[in-house]
Amino acid sequence: MPVWLAVLIGFLVIDAIAFPFFLRHVRKRRAAMAVTDPVRGEFTVLRVDRRGRGVAVEIDGEVRLPGADPVRLRHGCLVRAGGAPMVGDVLPVVVQRGDLTRMNVLWDEVEPPRRSRGE
Repeated sequence: MPVWLAVLIGFLVIDAIAFPFFLRHVRKRRAAMAVTDPVRGEFTVLRVDRRGRGVAVEIDGEVRLPGADPVRLRHGCLVRAGGAPMVGDVLPVVVQRGDLTRMNVLWDEVEPPRRSRGE
């Protein structure tokens, strides 16, 4: 058997063993970050840090919830290519009641960016 074939089979076996554990980890993390007692609010973007060339961003901003004072926080998330928010944008969010670090931006409700050479 050629060496490259043995290596390929080895990788496939390791992947078949490790992949279910990886999926279990991802599911547990998603469940831990899920918003179970949601409160709808707004997140005003104050600063955007792009990590590398990818679509991962860190957003500094203020969360405003009904009947509460604004709270500043940093939120890391993935955005569509070319769809990172700009300073001053107000994003619709859902936040865990009592734990503002568990926040999801409702990207489906965000208007597409208005970026052209003239703006």
